[in-house]
Amino acid sequence: MTGPEQDLSKERDRSVVYSGNRISVCLSKVGSVQSGWIHESVCFGEGVAILPIIDGKVFFVRQFRPSVSEIVLELPAGKLEKGEDPREGAIRELREETGIYGGELSLMGTIMTTPGFCDERIHLFLSTGGLQGESSPDEDEDLDVVSLPVSSIPKSIVDGGIRDGKTLSAFALYWSLNRIDR
Repeated sequence: MTGPEQDLSKERDRSVVYSGNRISVCLSKVGSVQSGWIHESVCFGEGVAILPIIDGKVFFVRQFRPSVSEIVLELPAGKLEKGEDPREGAIRELREETGIYGGELSLMGTIMTTPGFCDERIHLFLSTGGLQGESSPDEDEDLDVVSLPVSSIPKSIVDGGIRDGKTLSAFALYWSLNRIDR
């Protein structure tokens, strides 16, 4: 048996070989004793990303991302504390990074960012009708809040102005959930 039906997902042993401030690296023994292998994983945990829309505009953050050595336009997002409710984390991150509060917040879905080597899951929320206040990013965050008309987003994606995976996933879910022809 091959493919999704084959149950090789059983981890027999997991050990942390590196533990840093944001990530850990784990080695796992996967599969059966006879046909098992060692799998390397980046252990990150859970996070949230929020697609905030106010009066036909989407609010983004623009910040330098050292991992890719680029300034990235992305939705407000952040890591959840261990045991933190995703909805509460979304409210916190949205307020911290953009100053937006209130309105309606709904879960659109959860993605696995790169399951081939990372355990990260991001809960994607839609925020509508919020109010704009003052942002208060964490000390290590140097970001700008940027708003764009919802109608300009497809062109920004096609032109490469928006390339962040969680942001693209959030828009795919948003457009799928709001199709007129359903």
